[in-house]
Formats: sequence, C-alpha cells, structure tokens
Amino acid sequence: MGERLEDFMGECTVKTRVQQPCKNHVEVSWVDSKGLPHNCFTVESLWGLPQKEARKMPLSGMTINGSFSHYLVGISLYLKPQPEQYIVYFDIILVHILMHEAHSLVSPFKEGLTMKVGKTYNIFINQRVTERLPAPYQTNCTDYLKLWKENGGYGPLTKKACTEQCKMENMLETDGCVAQSISYPENYIICDDDEERRKKQDKTYETFVP
Repeated sequence: MGERLEDFMGECTVKTRVQQPCKNHVEVSWVDSKGLPHNCFTVESLWGLPQKEARKMPLSGMTINGSFSHYLVGISLYLKPQPEQYIVYFDIILVHILMHEAHSLVSPFKEGLTMKVGKTYNIFINQRVTERLPAPYQTNCTDYLKLWKENGGYGPLTKKACTEQCKMENMLETDGCVAQSISYPENYIICDDDEERRKKQDKTYETFVP
C-alpha cells in the first residue's frame, strides 16, 4: 500500500542497442477492488511534460555493414514487493502491472496484469495506432491531446477518463470525497463504501458525452 519507489523498484532499465536507466518516474495512488489505496509507479511517463516526446524503441535488430544483428529491446524491471505493507498477513502478495501509452496514467487494478512474486515474466506487446484526420471536426469532437498540452501535461485523454474526472470533481463538490469505483489519477479523500452513493453517481453520468 505505502511502498516507496526506491524500495519497491530495485532496477528499471531500457534496453536498446545500449542500456539506459528508466526516467520520468511518476507516483500516483490507485484504489484496488477492495477500496484500498495503493502507491503505484509509472516509468517513461510524459505526465506533466507536454513538450517532451515519448522515447522510441527500434525493432529487435539492426543492420551493420549489410548483415542483420539481433539484440534485445524492451524494459527490464526488478520489483521488490514489501510484505510488511499488507494489512492482512495471509493475503497473497501480488504485483499489478500495465503497459500503456506515455501521456496518460491508467489504473493497473482495472486494466492490468496480475503477477505473483518470486517469478520471472516475459511480456510481449503490440502497438496499435489509430490515425485520425486533424481537427477541426464537423462532429465537434474533443481534441483531448491539445487540451492536455494546454493544461501543462495533465488531464484526461479519452472520453472514459473525462467522464471519470467529471465524476470525481462532482463528488468532491457535493460529498467532499470520491467513491471507490471512480478511477482518476488525483489526490483526494476516498469515501466509505456506499452503494447508494455509487448508484447515484452512475445514474447522473450514464448519459454524459464529453
């Protein structure tokens, strides 16, 4: 729950033709399925860095003097979970991890992978790119990336994240806390588990289209 980056992440290396330490670490709190907050860490992030570009990694190989040479490309993580941070001593020690694009922060508890301690995992990913026509749009679509840059590298980048932000801001104004079911990267007080409060918020925003 309260792990510190220097204790939890023993090593983080970006491997291309050369090895470099991970940079642009961001710490954020996310709530798990039980409503408990946890410290989470993102590496190679552009959160709060609107002028920066994401680090590009080549394919796993290169051509030198007409011959093709293979080398490993990716991010190597050595994580050290802290069992003493668990409230219930018999809980299984797990790590939740998520690969996502660099501009946003996403909850690993809702969209990530679960890994057990004491094991080595190799995770292979594919990049899916959606190329859209530039703004303005006849449908008056929101240019989230433009707003994100204008806001100093903070804010929602999808319709879903925008809805979560609106829920969060509304609950802070009306209740002074945020429901456990809401997932948005911000520091706020988490409400006690209240099913009626959650249903009220879901009903309020079920037809919301940013």
